[in-house]
Amino acid sequence: MLINSDGASTQQEYFAGVKEPIDSNYELTFGPVLTSELQDVTGIDVYANGTIENGPAGVTTTSALTTLINSSSISGWIRDLYYNGSDPSGRSDTRATSYLESIVFSEYIPSDDQCNPEGTSNSWAINAVTGVASIEYYLDSEEVTDPNNSEQTITKILPFLDMGAGKAGDMTNLPDGNLVMHDSTGRVRVIEPFQSSVSMRRSPGVRSSILNFNQEEA
Repeated sequence: MLINSDGASTQQEYFAGVKEPIDSNYELTFGPVLTSELQDVTGIDVYANGTIENGPAGVTTTSALTTLINSSSISGWIRDLYYNGSDPSGRSDTRATSYLESIVFSEYIPSDDQCNPEGTSNSWAINAVTGVASIEYYLDSEEVTDPNNSEQTITKILPFLDMGAGKAGDMTNLPDGNLVMHDSTGRVRVIEPFQSSVSMRRSPGVRSSILNFNQEEA
């Protein structure tokens, strides 16, 4: 639930996927996880052929990013929500849900214009393990110049879909993978994601949450 001061806040907000800490017997310890142990995946671009741009050094594919984040040295991932330093920042106070290997959630960006009080929302669909756009289950894409070949275009998979005016509520998964969402304008929308051949295996050991903290804090 958002209160009046939340609507005006310009503080950077985050969304994170954290591996549950376990001991040598693979029992949950419920111990703390530091943000410094999370891989920042903000700004990583994903393309339909499985390549990525702006990733960690030496990581150029989604499979390589999965391997990195699954390594014992990384405790999960974290990414920025909308923030420009002056206008109200993006935040999420709704329940995240999952479908196969993806996490879906809503982001709300309050308005700073009294004449347009509704604000806007984004619907996100990202890979549970990596926190970046998923080539198997996504909501939007665009054709861009191939970063490796300026003579060609390539499909860039976008991590979220612009839902326009209104504060989005929880999104609910239907059995076919479609999403149902209502918003503050009274609309009920059915979103049909793009889907390719996906594994029916759920990705274990990752919890997803909204974290309101500064990067140096636990």
